[in-house]
Amino acid sequence: MKPKAALREKHQPSGQAPRVADERQSGRAAAVGGAGFFEVYPERLTKLLLVVVACLIAIGIVASFLRYDDQYFFSFSVAKTFNLNLEANVPTWFSTLILFTNAALLAIIAAVHFQARDPWRYYWCGLSFVFVYLSMDEAASFHERTMQPLRQMFDLSGPFYYAWVIPAAVCLLIFGMLYMRFTLALPRRTMIIFVLAAVIYVGGAMGVEMISAAYNTSTGHAYLRDAPLVGIDVTHDLIGVVEESMEKLGMVIFFYGLMDYMRLKWGNVTLRL
Repeated sequence: MKPKAALREKHQPSGQAPRVADERQSGRAAAVGGAGFFEVYPERLTKLLLVVVACLIAIGIVASFLRYDDQYFFSFSVAKTFNLNLEANVPTWFSTLILFTNAALLAIIAAVHFQARDPWRYYWCGLSFVFVYLSMDEAASFHERTMQPLRQMFDLSGPFYYAWVIPAAVCLLIFGMLYMRFTLALPRRTMIIFVLAAVIYVGGAMGVEMISAAYNTSTGHAYLRDAPLVGIDVTHDLIGVVEESMEKLGMVIFFYGLMDYMRLKWGNVTLRL
């Protein structure tokens, strides 16, 4: 008599099992070979981003001093390319990229929660839209266009000379009230990472910005903000280095929080192209 396993194999459609096995083996081979497949480790990628941020800060400090060396075109070129206080350069590109990456991760999380009919799915979706706007604002500086009208309307000076912080503070207050329950409902580890990232980012973007405004108005140099290539002084630039460093660090911490949340909810995070 033939074994039962042999009988079952006989009644299977010819070639079906081997074909399935071949497909799985070929898929694994492609994954190992890197064809359309790579793995992302949150800790490693976060460390890499932190190294990039550290390099941008170091070069930005050097560029802050080179900005006022008008003897060499090379000095001005480096300052323009890497100065953290200027727009449309390498640091701005990095900030735009990491903000948009966070928006994409939030969109992925939102999509999964929509499939699961999670009650917080709209909050994740809203966060994604917020980060899309932040990335656009980082590249196009929408917020700076509100400064002069508000400044003239309310005769602002001192810490509020860069008047965009006032509507930003109102929006932040409304956002905090709307997302309070959502934040408290997050896993404790994720909540701590998100809150830490927000405190560092907002502290740099608004808190240090107000310190910079107070310094510039006290020295009588605030008007030079409208012509940033002219420069104010090294102290102003170094305050800007602190501001931009906090913003970038907050973005990277939030990136890690998103990746860590995905791993916490769904296991190891793997991206496939």
